[in-house]
Amino acid sequence: NAGVRPIFGAMLWCDPRIDGGGDTRSLQDPGHALVLLVENAEGWRSLCGLLTRASARHFYRPWTTVEEVCATGRGLRVLVPMAQGAPTRHPPDRALPLLETLAHTFGERFGLEVFDHGTERDAAWRTATHALAARHGWTVVGTNAVRHLTPRDAVLVEAVRAVAYKKFLYHEGPCRLDTDQAEIL
Repeated sequence: NAGVRPIFGAMLWCDPRIDGGGDTRSLQDPGHALVLLVENAEGWRSLCGLLTRASARHFYRPWTTVEEVCATGRGLRVLVPMAQGAPTRHPPDRALPLLETLAHTFGERFGLEVFDHGTERDAAWRTATHALAARHGWTVVGTNAVRHLTPRDAVLVEAVRAVAYKKFLYHEGPCRLDTDQAEIL
């Protein structure tokens, strides 16, 4: 027994229309993301239910709402990703109420995610995330924001994103990764 315990979870996108903004539910207006991590058997059931309902709305990027996560998220931890979360996707007057709702509902099981893949943008987001957490007394959780197993697998992630965005693989834009350093190894 090496003391290694897997962590199960998923990233879900919150529909900008349903959460009070945006006119469309498209990959061009992606809303904001939440990372949901399973704590126990009840959390596994909660996550499976959320994923099932969210996938019925949109297959490639499952959609949910902050309200649905709060109502059905027993046994889950919620992380707000620094790159795709409400603080970077929405103006403060819209992001802060969403974060406060999550923090109130999940208490100690709520946190803001930070990571470092070596980009300047990561450093700026990390600084802003720490400042936001300090102002509100929220927890900051460091992750490695894994997207692929090894650096050479980054091109596969870009290919999947290109298909999802209906773009050419080498098109500049949302299907291109900023770095190939988001790997496990």
